[in-house]
Parts: sequence; C-alpha cells; structure tokens
Amino acid sequence: MARIPSDGIAENYSYRPIRVQGVRFAPNGNGYLGTEGEIRITSSGFRQPDGSHIYRPLRAGNIYGTSFISTTTNAYIGTDNEVRFVNKGFIDGDVSTPTYRPLRCGDITAGHIASDSGNMYVGSDDEVRIVSRGGYNGGNITWRNLRANLLYANAVDIHTGTHVYKANFRRRSKGNVDRNNR
Repeated sequence: MARIPSDGIAENYSYRPIRVQGVRFAPNGNGYLGTEGEIRITSSGFRQPDGSHIYRPLRAGNIYGTSFISTTTNAYIGTDNEVRFVNKGFIDGDVSTPTYRPLRCGDITAGHIASDSGNMYVGSDDEVRIVSRGGYNGGNITWRNLRANLLYANAVDIHTGTHVYKANFRRRSKGNVDRNNR
C-alpha cells in the first residue's frame, strides 16, 4: 500500500504494483484473487505507450466460468483432434464414459458431417432444404442437388417445372429394382 495506516476499508488505500516470481497458496486449499473488475494477464508494463494492452497466454488444467467472450472477431479453440462438448467434470483420459452435450449455433461450416453410428438424423418441424452456402440469404435462395445411392420416400412432388425424370429401371419383384437393365 502507498500509505499506512488508514481506516481499514480496502477502497481507502492507494495501492502499489508488486513484482513477484510466483504466488503460492496454502496446500490442499483454494487460492483467491479479489477484484471488483477483471483479472488481466498483460505484458510487464501493463500498458503500451499508445495506451493499448498486450495480453499474455493463460495456461491451466481447467477453467471454470459462466461464459467465454472473445475480444476479437473470431474465437479459436486449438486442438490436435476433435472439439468435444461433454458433461462437466469429464477430463480426457478419464476411465468414465463422457456424456456428449448438444451444440446450439446459427450456422455450421464444415467439410463434411458424419454420424458415429449407423443412421444420421436431421430434425426439422417442416422441410429440410439443400441450398448454397449462402443459406436463406433473405429469400434469394440458390438450390443445390441431392445425390444418394437409394432414396426412400412416401411421395415425390413437382414444386416447379412440369417434368419429373426417372431412371429407366425395371421392377423385378415387389420392392426390388433391376439396376442392370436400363
């Protein structure tokens, strides 16, 4: 503190910067840093001559908090394999089995999406539409093709146009199609 004594109220002291090699707390207990603002890890000068800050990396085993907010346009999570959303308390390498949690977001951009089981389910209360990467784009939609090995459907509807094209398959028996006779 800059001046002692005072009245004992924390806000009534003037504080000095402290340089240390490290801070240790009592064994087998928690350590507490109290502040009414943020805890910032910065360069040794705190501020640069232009008033800006250079923030330094934080390394920890786990970080507990209520949210993560990026101070830049994008947020990056670096990993050598997968990003997994699992139950609280699960740690990679645990002998327990993780409980995977849902991901909620606006858009997903990916090279491909694959199921880790036999089937994949896409949920919607209306239609599933295949469009360009622009998505809905304010109603300016660019439709894209769907390619599959076999399609099971209750009906096929002509939305626009006047023709439906199908391969020249011959039915062999109920439910089977002769793909070799075109």
